[in-house]
Amino acid sequence: MAKVITIFVLLYSMSLPTYAMKTYQLDCPDRGIMTVLHTNYLITTLKWGSEFFVSRPTIRYRKEDARYNIYDFLNGDSLIKTLGDNKRYYFIYKDGDRVECHKQSETQLVITQLPIVP
Repeated sequence: MAKVITIFVLLYSMSLPTYAMKTYQLDCPDRGIMTVLHTNYLITTLKWGSEFFVSRPTIRYRKEDARYNIYDFLNGDSLIKTLGDNKRYYFIYKDGDRVECHKQSETQLVITQLPIVP
């Protein structure tokens, strides 16, 4: 029975519409423009220059009235994004430097749904 339910859920999820992903550029000290991409499947990537890194799953943190999303990238850098009306972006580089970054632009990416070919 569990196998039938699993198959049903997988088939149903494949029939759902595909939603857009979001990418934005941050201007950060010592690095310049860095591009962050948040996907629909819990992966966040970071690119600057020819460097490209993936983050571990997002850590959601709340302290008093402040809420944060923390993205730990596999190169040792961490992006901390405050949530709410006044979003701010901070990077803690792997060498320990802590900097505030400024958002330059944001783009919604539309996913192309490819047909399944038997």
